[in-house]
Amino acid sequence: MPETSRTNDNQKGVQSVEVAARLLAALVQAGGGAALKRLSADSGLSASRAHSYLVSLKRAGLVEQDVGTGEYILGPQARQIGLAAIDHRDQYDVLLSATRRARDETGRTVYLAIWSERGPTVAHWSRGREPLTLLVMNSGLNPPLLTTAMGRIFLTFLPSEYTDAILRDELAALQGGEVFPGLLEKGAIDRLKDRIHADGFAYIKGSLSPFVSAIAAPIMDESGNLFAVLNVMGTRLHPDLAGTRTVISQIKRIARQTEQELGRT
Repeated sequence: MPETSRTNDNQKGVQSVEVAARLLAALVQAGGGAALKRLSADSGLSASRAHSYLVSLKRAGLVEQDVGTGEYILGPQARQIGLAAIDHRDQYDVLLSATRRARDETGRTVYLAIWSERGPTVAHWSRGREPLTLLVMNSGLNPPLLTTAMGRIFLTFLPSEYTDAILRDELAALQGGEVFPGLLEKGAIDRLKDRIHADGFAYIKGSLSPFVSAIAAPIMDESGNLFAVLNVMGTRLHPDLAGTRTVISQIKRIARQTEQELGRT
């Protein structure tokens, strides 16, 4: 029989669920990663009891354990729950509206990305008129920093302490390969970031398919910090083409409009 508890309104509850919620809350308060000793202290549980609950939370996908540090972090199911919860926030409604507006104006498939503890994260996408079925990036996917347009926006506009670890891993993965070799040249990352800063958008060709390109623009908050990224994907996109320059203007304008709307929420 599961342990039961009673809330203030005298309704029965499941005590073990409430204890697990205390552990998850302690993990969130710790900033996304914590050792067993800290989680035990912050949740008011003994180390052995906290460990038992963490084993179950890992099995449920709500918690993961970093193989390098041994610290516990939020798992994939917890991230999905977090993304779903955002749906009910006014700010997310503004972002969804921007995604649909960008899709309608450009006719292309549009992605909305936010930053999570796992890096760039697709929060929502809206299919355009082009048949890009095989290239759909579902919500919750974590695209690369270096080889996607949306990832490059995060790389450019976020403080380096957020991106350095992922950047090192991706550069190491490119060593010895034939994909994006120019990124390994000395100063290449700084030059890339400078160009994106100056242009106000990121462009990449052939990351997911040789026929598909992407354009991404930042959405900043009132303090000038990166809040989200709008990403347009489609064929026949190149900054030298008049039609693509129109798409770039559209996505940048919608991003600026979204910043204004976010400031009023």
